[in-house]
Amino acid sequence: MTARGTRILISASSFGDAAAALDIVHQLSEQMIGQLGGVLIDEGSVNAACQLPNQRVISASGAVIMAPSPAQVRRLIKADARAFREMLAQVARTPDTEWTFEQQSGDLIECSINLGRAWDMVILGHRELHPVPGNVVFLGSPLAQADTALDMAGTLARNLGTGLLVFSFSGADVEGPRTRTHQFADLVTALAQLARANAQVVVIDLTRGPVRTQDQLREVVEMARCPVVVLGAGSVHSALGYSIHIPPVDDRQIG
Repeated sequence: MTARGTRILISASSFGDAAAALDIVHQLSEQMIGQLGGVLIDEGSVNAACQLPNQRVISASGAVIMAPSPAQVRRLIKADARAFREMLAQVARTPDTEWTFEQQSGDLIECSINLGRAWDMVILGHRELHPVPGNVVFLGSPLAQADTALDMAGTLARNLGTGLLVFSFSGADVEGPRTRTHQFADLVTALAQLARANAQVVVIDLTRGPVRTQDQLREVVEMARCPVVVLGAGSVHSALGYSIHIPPVDDRQIG
């Protein structure tokens, strides 16, 4: 993080998922936000379904519908990109907040980690499935002091007006208003509990664990079913054979 604020990358595979992540950014102060990046990642799953005759897919509402044609998919992706870009510009709020937007193809987690190496924080978008807003979950081992990830989770909980659940692996309890600590011996047990929890956002720091790999991060996203704030993306070994990244913009705003 720089003197100009936190460099935040929002990564999602659809506008619906991106909007949920951008709602989290809204809870941060203007002073905290230094630069914003957005990346819409085409995972290709719907495109693959379109290649099969009479293929059906499940819509966002849960209805079973006929898969769209390739042309329809291209139009949907273009519309998602336009909406994502427009909302990103709105969230930037001030003329001094620099932002950039890109589209990529590939796996959401792999691309997000590799793109996120140039940023302080990555927010993985996931549209919320619970009808009632849930708690903020901090997943990690709390430090006695100078804990950026835990402080971030606490800030989000206060601004969202909800509770903070600390999933601790160090034996340390976190005290505070509307704060509860749950102790876990391993990540598997914690993820099982996370799947049963109503989480509004999950905060993790990959430099500290217990989540350290792309596969573990994928499990967190699948169990959480909500946006996941990731610090320390640069600590994860890349599984990709190339290095693509969106560099934070230094001297100009891209609009």
